[in-house]
Amino acid sequence: MKRHTVKPIKTQKMKTLVFTALLVLLISFSATAGPKEEKPKSGQKIAAWVNNNVKYPSDAIENREEGTVYVAFAVVDGEIKEIEVVGSVSETLDTEVLNTIQTIPVSEMGVEKNETKTYILPVKFEIK
Repeated sequence: MKRHTVKPIKTQKMKTLVFTALLVLLISFSATAGPKEEKPKSGQKIAAWVNNNVKYPSDAIENREEGTVYVAFAVVDGEIKEIEVVGSVSETLDTEVLNTIQTIPVSEMGVEKNETKTYILPVKFEIK
């Protein structure tokens, strides 16, 4: 009888799997029931703003670097805090995402000054 062995998952791969699962949960909980029309939530506004403002670094394009960078951060009293890459692709792409997150105009995103919110955003880089 042949025995199967289970190989351990590498730490980075496990982090990516965990945060992908968390992201799916966050998205599923943010879905609204019924046909009522709502204003975009702060998380949706922030995600749209980041995706519209992040630049694909030319070095990364030349090196054919592709993938999704997952970044976690908090908005505390109207300021971006505790920015951390939780799913890395490359140092170049990670740095671009971190720099973009730092420039989010929080006051335009619908986050109240006295509230604290945490976000995990996927930022996809794909060479077409």
